Amino acid sequence: MPSALIKSFQYFTQVIILFGITLLVSCSSEVNPTAPPKAVDMASLVVPEDFNFEMYGEVELQFIGNTSAFEVRKIQVKRVNHDAPIYTSLDGTLTSHNFITRLSDSEAEVSVFLSNGRISHFILPINNRRISVDLNSAFILDNVNSNAKTACTDSLANDNAGGAANSFGYGTKIQSVTYNGSSYDITIQVAHNGCGGPNCKALSHFAIEANSGNLVGTPVFTPATGMTGNLAYSLPQYAFDGFKIDNTSGIGGGTANTFQVTYSLSSLQNQRFVAKAGNNFDRIAAFTIADFTCVMNNSAPPAVDSDGDGVLDGIDEFPNNPSLSHAVSTDTATFVAEDNWPWEGDYDFNDVVMPYIIKTFYNSDNELVKSRLIYLFKARGAAFANGIGFSYLTDPSNVSVVGYHQSESYHTSVDGIESGSSNETSIIFEDLISNDLSEWNTFRNMPTTQDSWDSVDVNFTTPVNSSVAASFNIFLVKDKTRGMEIHLPNELPTFLADQNLIGSGLDAGNPGEGTYYKQINGKPWALKIPGSFKYPYEQTEITLAYLNFLSWAQSGGIENVEWYNNDVPDNIDSYHIYTEQ
Repeated sequence: MPSALIKSFQYFTQVIILFGITLLVSCSSEVNPTAPPKAVDMASLVVPEDFNFEMYGEVELQFIGNTSAFEVRKIQVKRVNHDAPIYTSLDGTLTSHNFITRLSDSEAEVSVFLSNGRISHFILPINNRRISVDLNSAFILDNVNSNAKTACTDSLANDNAGGAANSFGYGTKIQSVTYNGSSYDITIQVAHNGCGGPNCKALSHFAIEANSGNLVGTPVFTPATGMTGNLAYSLPQYAFDGFKIDNTSGIGGGTANTFQVTYSLSSLQNQRFVAKAGNNFDRIAAFTIADFTCVMNNSAPPAVDSDGDGVLDGIDEFPNNPSLSHAVSTDTATFVAEDNWPWEGDYDFNDVVMPYIIKTFYNSDNELVKSRLIYLFKARGAAFANGIGFSYLTDPSNVSVVGYHQSESYHTSVDGIESGSSNETSIIFEDLISNDLSEWNTFRNMPTTQDSWDSVDVNFTTPVNSSVAASFNIFLVKDKTRGMEIHLPNELPTFLADQNLIGSGLDAGNPGEGTYYKQINGKPWALKIPGSFKYPYEQTEITLAYLNFLSWAQSGGIENVEWYNNDVPDNIDSYHIYTEQ
């Protein structure tokens, strides 16, 4: 960025030109005197008093109904079509849970891990920052939602003629499917309901399809009391290979009974199961590979806790590390800032452009063990020698830092942590003027110079309350002046900020009212934007590049909530957005 004087002159010139255009338009168009004036640029923008330019916010997950009827081991929330969870709870309660996500998201994916091994996945709407799970309608019989992505339920027990369960008294169910590392161990359960009469004949044999060469080892037949049978491999009556339980007695024909068969396949396949009773060969149950896979994925996890942390291996993301049980990750967001605080900037929001992700690691007590900031310095449109840092509200003596890059002397740090506080940990992790972004990459036709992705870890010697993660506070340090911090709107300055600068210049900060880093009309100096933000060219106001930014801001975040989405043509004017060279 050029000197403040040059930028002020250019800004003043832009205002005069735009003001002249506005007058010209107003002379040739009818104006509604009762409508509030619409901003045409950042100079004329006024936002609602309580609006902080938030694009992320807290959402409540609530469960409605008989919450005590379900034994829960884990609750997880993801953004739809994203792999990494943004929230995980192991507290075993179906109470209210809160997490942070994009305010533009209209739905989220909720997964509930039950003690019986079922995993129910729901894609649910977000209404007024709330997701509601109705337990009375969402969980059916075996605690699986009929509308959930989980397709396997006890309805898989439908077999025989017509596909209706027990229509001839017989029913077959996939009891369990387990992969042992080389083959799939499958257990099926067959039952008869005891009906008699001409259709409910006694079972003579039960045939199981298995492709030639796919059966591994010897199947195991486990009859209930009063039933007998033997294993046989000859299936001359059928058009498929496999095996059967032959010469059966004690089941069907008025006798209720059950048995199980356990067998192994080298690979899953579609299978048919035939209950031969009387002269009928049409009592067929057919299961697909998807059915077997679904049962395998939703089988109860083995009661094994390899690391002894109290979290079973089946839901422990770190089954061999007693210090960790799960991790959550934010989606990619971009920190952008104007560095002319406390004076007016040019609002190109490219003085620093830093996409980042925060991954946090927790133990079985849901305490924070480690936080990892993964970041990329994408652009530097500033002449000032700025630095960038973050803080957590926690005792620095309990913290160690790995991965910081400090080369300047304007801040005093010991092992990466700034000195002077007992309840706040502040870390300047990069000095921008001395890294790979020493060259500008914000002007038109300038070559793209970009740092590589990097990370900095904050390790907590003694795990801390999970609420510490929410205190993450990113900021810019202006031109090697440690006391000049630039934060997101209404974020607190650190203990090393010069408090005398709060409320100076155009800054309307008022610590008594909890107001920081905003102008009197609400305009910010920094933004946290979802995704990897494509920034405007140097000295190109964001309103020229992103055509719906003003209406979003002026509405208090109600209209055009995805103003930053480059995939929406009406959102952008690509001529004003930096193109990588």
